[in-house]
Amino acid sequence: MKKIIAVILSLVLIMSAFSVGFVSSAEDNIETPEEFIFSAKQESKFKFATSINKVLDFILNEIVFGIFARMIPDNKDVENLADFNLDEYADFYEGTETFLDAAEDDARWYLGYDKESIIPDDFGVQGKYARGSYIPYWYSTEVHKDEDGNDEDLNVRSIAINDGTDRGTAIFATIDCVGLSNYDVRKIRAAVADFAEENNIISINVSASHTHTGIDSQGAWNNPFKAAFNNMAGKDVFSGVNADFLNKVIDATALSIKTAYENLQSGTLTYYKYDATDYIWARTTPRVCDQNMYILKFTPDEITEESKNGTYISSFGVHPEIVSYDWLVGLKRDTKLSADFIYYIDKIMEKAGYNFIYIQGNVGTNVTGRFFSNDNVTENFHDSAMRYGYEVGYVMLGMDKSVEECIAINEATGDLLGVSKYAGKVEGYTTWYEDGFVATETFEVEPYLNIRSAQMMFTAQSNVAKLLSKAGVASNKLVKDGSKYYFVTEIGYVEFGNAIRAVMNPGELYSELLVGNEKLSQVNGGFEYDCLRDCFGEDIILFDLMNDAVGYLAPDNYYVLAGIQYDAAGDIYESESWCFLVSPGKNAASEFFAALTELMKDI
Repeated sequence: MKKIIAVILSLVLIMSAFSVGFVSSAEDNIETPEEFIFSAKQESKFKFATSINKVLDFILNEIVFGIFARMIPDNKDVENLADFNLDEYADFYEGTETFLDAAEDDARWYLGYDKESIIPDDFGVQGKYARGSYIPYWYSTEVHKDEDGNDEDLNVRSIAINDGTDRGTAIFATIDCVGLSNYDVRKIRAAVADFAEENNIISINVSASHTHTGIDSQGAWNNPFKAAFNNMAGKDVFSGVNADFLNKVIDATALSIKTAYENLQSGTLTYYKYDATDYIWARTTPRVCDQNMYILKFTPDEITEESKNGTYISSFGVHPEIVSYDWLVGLKRDTKLSADFIYYIDKIMEKAGYNFIYIQGNVGTNVTGRFFSNDNVTENFHDSAMRYGYEVGYVMLGMDKSVEECIAINEATGDLLGVSKYAGKVEGYTTWYEDGFVATETFEVEPYLNIRSAQMMFTAQSNVAKLLSKAGVASNKLVKDGSKYYFVTEIGYVEFGNAIRAVMNPGELYSELLVGNEKLSQVNGGFEYDCLRDCFGEDIILFDLMNDAVGYLAPDNYYVLAGIQYDAAGDIYESESWCFLVSPGKNAASEFFAALTELMKDI
């Protein structure tokens, strides 16, 4: 063991000599010797973390998983790059031909909504449907129940939206799952291709809510070894995703898309931006993120059974993983399914007479901030998810309401957070409408819709991701050029009138790549690009996990497969392994920025 440690330390010292340090102009601004000493200490600690990470990356990625990735034969669906034409790859929608910067004279918002269950009819069969996110072969036969004793549901929620002109309709569908590959997204598009052509649907976008307690939708947790052995044997390829579940998702999403289109109604769209700092927490260094909640509220000209009072479209970036923290209760595994807090936002919206769809925002490594919603009354993490969902739902409903109106909403929906039961009686309890809500911005949105998508390829630098894809466990479209492999995916950009400008990202982008941070520009020579908001405007937001689930896109200059990061603010080292299973590799972020820059040139 001592010899192994000595070898590793020697490698660390050698790598340190070649590491690029913490490049900064800070010395020009240093006013005291103490500041200079602290800056030098920071530099050495960043270099030390980088050295450790390079050694671990070499051992894990290049040696351990590199050997396995080279040994495993390609499954039958892997194509040679020379034979693959990206421009002819089927079931891709480019979007609107033109971009507008103002509404046309006859423009009017039209929106339709639908929701369908994605739980298979035979759910409950032992050993068939695994929960997707953490540990393979954890099969589920139950769903969580809400406080009324009703089974929760996993859903696909869809909206169809256009600006009342002949420029076409866009579809946005969100599935309660951890992620869905672009390869499977295209299967959904294929299922509605004729309908889309007949009805001038020019963009179909499918995202994941990213719940960590849904049915495995990516193949790594259901039956990965069976899929791998089958595919390596040269048989017809199937992924680790259960085929019956995938077919249920495709059928339910296709039905939801068609029904949403058929439910199109005219109306107005109102934009709200709310500072949700109390509800969103950045859990990794440098602890920056977009802490806003973005809401589009559609109010129909005529209230119908389908339209209800309207539809709330909400986007903010957090992991719906609260329920998954209850994974082990004593010695018993908890494998029950749940859509996490999303089910409870939806439930309160229904009680208030509204439809609801959640579009995942810049999720990065962000998690829920639950101090105010827990209120010292939760007994387990499922309770915590329920209360978080209810409180966020109430926040949305109260966005343009007075305190008196919020009290009326609270009573009409059944006082779901227990104001009458706990307020003034439980220490630390906070009444959700106590101080009222003030949206940072709110206005009626001009009716014009712009959307554009582009196809791209990520280089498969992570041998973990390459291994899963070569074996066909993950259903990615994989192409190769000699010894190099590439994942086929797509990116996009959408404008909802003069309100929301969103980049559609196929993965989970580290938040500093959106909002910026000194670490991004200074550590190890800096990242090649400015952050998205410096590149494309301060109002740019992200829709992560849109049309794919490629994994984490971390800054190239401090990408970590598995290792440590130095947190300068806390002066501590933190372990990091976010990119271990789910990331294309160390240059994925710069490849994404390059493709997006090219796309934005044409807009």
